[in-house]
Amino acid sequence: MDENEYRAIYRTMNPFACPFQKAVLARRCECEYLRHLHIAEREGAACRLPSARETCVKFLDLLRRNARFALHLVASPTVALPHGKEIKVQAGGLRGLASAMTGTTTSKDSAKIENVHALIRDALEMYGDMERFPYQEIVKEIAHFEGRASRRRRQDGEKDRSE
Repeated sequence: MDENEYRAIYRTMNPFACPFQKAVLARRCECEYLRHLHIAEREGAACRLPSARETCVKFLDLLRRNARFALHLVASPTVALPHGKEIKVQAGGLRGLASAMTGTTTSKDSAKIENVHALIRDALEMYGDMERFPYQEIVKEIAHFEGRASRRRRQDGEKDRSE
């Protein structure tokens, strides 16, 4: 199966892709409405409740807009973020919202968000509207978020461990 064929099948099978899919697949968060998909040896994430998905789409859009300066982005806001920066926005943004709501900073041990939709729903109850979320605090967590450590590249002359 070539890449174009895969994408067409994926869009057909997953019309409601989870907006936080990259963070989900990086095992940084879960959700009560999450459904995992497996297509051609690849994994995807879908949302089982379209209204919950729309809430997440709106929040993720606000995260991206508020984090542009912290991520040193100068391109148009409509340009897709590189993978690493998208992970920072998704996982760091959720961690930032969780820590802003509890008034504490998150540690590496508590890095996984157990229920994305419940977190956003609770924040909406607390702040009333997404526009009123404490983005200054959330963006700090996005800026400080570190994904997995880079793999060390093999130097010329080094043997592969599998040999």
